[in-house]
Amino acid sequence: MNKLNKRFLSSLIISFSCLATSQAFAFDQYVTIKFKKPVTKKFIQELNQMTNTTVEKALPANTYKLKIGGVSNKSTLDKYSEFFLLMKNIENVSP
Repeated sequence: MNKLNKRFLSSLIISFSCLATSQAFAFDQYVTIKFKKPVTKKFIQELNQMTNTTVEKALPANTYKLKIGGVSNKSTLDKYSEFFLLMKNIENVSP
């Protein structure tokens, strides 16, 4: 019985350490971008192809909610936000 408890405790510790060290997955896989000027539908399609995103929703005032393709984590979400901030015609990015 004692060996069983030790094995259970050691497997429990290993499981929790794996969970603690793994990258956290982003619950929100969306990036909202606002353009300074209106953009064409073709531009948005090309942007989606380049960045592996899809338009989830077109919001008013030149704003689009883009869904990131594939499984994303916080790091991926940050990279997409940084990429969009580098574009000259982007006014605001969230998150």
